[in-house]
Amino acid sequence: MPRATFVLVDGTRQELEVPTGHSLMQAAKEHGLDDIVADCGGVLNCATCHVFVDADHVSLCPAVTGTEEQMLE
Repeated sequence: MPRATFVLVDGTRQELEVPTGHSLMQAAKEHGLDDIVADCGGVLNCATCHVFVDADHVSLCPAVTGTEEQMLE
């Protein structure tokens, strides 16, 4: 199962197993990582959660969707 490392506001790191296809925001909330605000509940309209993917792994990610592109603009 894939693992994700969450870097919290205080700089500590929390590593979690995240099932393939599962939202990182959902995984963080399910494990009580309150530093992941996710005000909108994951419907892509608040931009309070951010994901930074290591350059070595970007090619493993799906293409950015139109909705995601709009949020980034």
